[in-house]
Amino acid sequence: MGCQFKAGRFRGRSVLCLDADQLREGLGHYRDNDIDVLMLLLDDVDEVAQLEILREYPGIRGISITGGDCDIAPLAELTRLEILVLGDFRGELDLGRHPALHTFYACHSGTILWPPRMEALRKLHLYTELGQLPSLKELPECPDLRVMVLDGGELTALDGIERFPNLEMVGLKNLRKLADFSALRKLRSLDTLNIVNCPLLRPPAEPRHFGHVRHLQYRCSPELLAEVCAPPREPQQP
Repeated sequence: MGCQFKAGRFRGRSVLCLDADQLREGLGHYRDNDIDVLMLLLDDVDEVAQLEILREYPGIRGISITGGDCDIAPLAELTRLEILVLGDFRGELDLGRHPALHTFYACHSGTILWPPRMEALRKLHLYTELGQLPSLKELPECPDLRVMVLDGGELTALDGIERFPNLEMVGLKNLRKLADFSALRKLRSLDTLNIVNCPLLRPPAEPRHFGHVRHLQYRCSPELLAEVCAPPREPQQP
């Protein structure tokens, strides 16, 4: 029985959904039929050899890799990438090789090398990567950044977020040590603020506490609030 591929269109792009072991056959099928694959969705990638064939397709503009824990070295050849979505990965990811990148989602387990400036970046979602960032000042300048979601990590404040003056939406999730979000008042373009499971933050009385914010969502699980607010345990007697 031949291999079956899931394909379709997404925002005007040719989208191909493949398991990693179908990659060579799937891409070959579309090249043989003169179809450009601009967005590639990969699942269950766990070996660098499975991605080596991507070097033969430098025109791919978007790629999403989920499942597994892969070495993403071959992605360095995809210098025209505009969309990059990564689950756990190994090795180094040099974002300086992707100057056209406008959407970047990453779950951190490898090393991200940030260039000083990312002109095209508009959407940034980081999961646990913030554990290695002392502050948001460590991120590159992104003059056109409109959406930032920070999920997990050790941040205690948002100092440095004013470096992204065009932010329209900020999401703060699972930041258990974040206790100060006053820096958000400096974002005059901020329209939407979502706060999820950040137990040290208390919602303002109304969105206008942050100037131009019109949409405010605050959610925190009762279990997490109880854990943070519980009095410290007394040491047990031997």
